[in-house]
Order: sequence, then C-alpha cells, then structure tokens
Amino acid sequence: MAEGMIFSEDKGRGETLRDVAERYLFELANRCMVQVKIDETSVYNRFKSCRLHDLIRDLSLSKGKKEGFLEVMDREMGREDSSICKTNRLAIHLKRLDNDHSYSIGENKNIRSLLFLPKNRPVINLDRCIAFGIFKYLKVLVLEGYVFESGNCPKESKN
Repeated sequence: MAEGMIFSEDKGRGETLRDVAERYLFELANRCMVQVKIDETSVYNRFKSCRLHDLIRDLSLSKGKKEGFLEVMDREMGREDSSICKTNRLAIHLKRLDNDHSYSIGENKNIRSLLFLPKNRPVINLDRCIAFGIFKYLKVLVLEGYVFESGNCPKESKN
C-alpha cells in the first residue's frame, strides 16, 4: 500500500493497512503538516482530500529531489529536467505534452510512478509522446484530467 510506505508490521490488532494509513494521516494532521477534509457520509473513504502545507511541500520536494525519490517537472515555471533520469517517481505539470518532453522522460526506463497533472483539460495524444512499454517497473500511472485524442487510454498503459 502507498508504494511500500505503509507496512503490515505497523498494523494493530484488527487493523487493516488502510486503517494504518488513516492513522498516519491523522497523525500528520494533528502535527499541522497536512490539512484533511473529512467525508462524514462515507464509511469506507473517510477523507475527501488531503493537502500539504506549503512549507512542508517545499521541504518534501527538496528532500525528495536530493535523495532521488521524486522529481516534479514544470516547464512553464522554467524548471530544468536534468535530474529526471535519476528519479523513480516523476510528476509532470504541463498545459500540453509534446515530443520535447518525451525524450527526457524516455531516458529513464526505471520510473515506478508517473503522474501527469494538467493545469487545465488539455487534449493530447500520449501514444505519440511517450512509449509506455519501455517503463518495465511502472506501478503507478496517473492521467487524471486529460482528454485523449483517440478517446481511450494508450494501449500500453493497460497492463
């Protein structure tokens, strides 16, 4: 669960991994590191949303990049993507995705998590930009908010 960040050894009596994750999240909220919105109507999904405080986000991104844990690519903000080849988790914030970005992403075949987070609802053709088949370790693929030219997710992403 949570890409190996929640361990079964941390479970209490009668607790599931989801319970452990919720306990961790509540602990972070109690320490004012995250802000959570509770969903009072749902028994299974207790949280509507979770948001990091800005200072914690900046610290986390800095530490994550330093340790090669994650990288956030935002070309609109003038970010360089030279360290993309070294990370296993990549979040991409773009209005559009073109072949210029696919080269740097495709160099790292060890990516485990790839998140495409749009600034709006762009229409893209990911098949033309990224060959998903090269990412043999990919466990998490987030394409939330994108509209695909073909109307479907890329075929290679369905494995």
